[in-house]
Amino acid sequence: MPIYRAKCVTQDGRFFAGEFDVANVAALRGAVEARGAFLIGQKELKRRIGGRRTKLSLETQAQLFDLLAMQLGAGVPVDLAVAKLRDDFPDRRARRILRGVYAELSRSTATLSDALGKYPRSFPQGIVATLKVGEESGGAALAARCDDLRDQIAFRIAIRKTATKAVAYPLFILSFAACVVGLVLLRLIPSLKPLLDSLNVPLPRITRIVLGLSECCQSSWRLILAGAIGTVALFRILRAIPALSVATDRIILRLPFVGGIVQALATAEVAKNYRALYGAGADAGSTFSACAQAAGNRALRVALLRSRTLLESGTATAGNPDAPAITEALRATGYFPELALTIIGTGEASGGLVRALDSVARHYSVKAQERIAVFFAIFDKLIMIAVIAMVGAVALSMWLPIMIAEQNMHY
Repeated sequence: MPIYRAKCVTQDGRFFAGEFDVANVAALRGAVEARGAFLIGQKELKRRIGGRRTKLSLETQAQLFDLLAMQLGAGVPVDLAVAKLRDDFPDRRARRILRGVYAELSRSTATLSDALGKYPRSFPQGIVATLKVGEESGGAALAARCDDLRDQIAFRIAIRKTATKAVAYPLFILSFAACVVGLVLLRLIPSLKPLLDSLNVPLPRITRIVLGLSECCQSSWRLILAGAIGTVALFRILRAIPALSVATDRIILRLPFVGGIVQALATAEVAKNYRALYGAGADAGSTFSACAQAAGNRALRVALLRSRTLLESGTATAGNPDAPAITEALRATGYFPELALTIIGTGEASGGLVRALDSVARHYSVKAQERIAVFFAIFDKLIMIAVIAMVGAVALSMWLPIMIAEQNMHY
């Protein structure tokens, strides 16, 4: 079905333009008139389903699943719900993806999860698995899973906003400090060097160090800048290598304090995802796989997939057949706190696993946010101390030769 970009005018003389996915110009005119307007011009666009490499923001994803949940909950069929959003959704990139999703739904027996799965950058495997569970139980269940996805994404947005808010001021201070140090080394010290040379006194060690740094920065600033850019590029290249990225993420999880923040975030997110899938009736193996695909830390992802194998083979409880299987599989990853495992194990044994997972998600979400706030509060103070120390060292290095020259004059 072709896509037309139409120029229209309303009965009160207001002009507007829009894109319509209709069979022909006659159908286009009918669609425009149905909106209370008149068609004054049209252009057929080349169909671009594309969007495979497009990545939607978390806010856009949350809005999309919220609108899908509203329509599906009201009994609107999936294809009609997607068709409505394809034309009216406010984000242009999302509309482009939704056109492809609608085309997939129209020309085959694909489900919504299958169609969204063709856009992995926007809808990773965890989202697809959650929707697939809902599709197996009907429209109401699918609407509930869209609600769950909206809540999960909203949770991630809240965590990200907390981290962004906490890091904004320290980053500003760090940038300001870099500018101050650069200005001092590249501008101030070179202008003071002739004065120091005219004093004809032996320069203290700290003064020689500062002058050496200044000369190095002046002569090699291009090399330093290229080295910084190259380091960032090399890091990104190394992160693309699976073995190295897993090893790096494993080290991050073991770091003092920072590892605790990452572990708390991962625990809260896995608990939130597991709760949604478990509540929808997904089997444990599929749930572990979906949680692994949604995990941002690659070392945790590998560990969850390994634990899935242990769970399905019965190895997770081989030493103690009466132990809670899900809890033991999570314990086998080696990355979940003992308190979280105790809560989940108690819920699993008593039949209250959903409540236990909710409790874990809330507790570790709050704990992660508190640790983030503490970390950046300390980081902020350290940056301030470092700035004061650097400026103080430069001032001292300039002041000492002057004091030595003054003392020599008295003698």
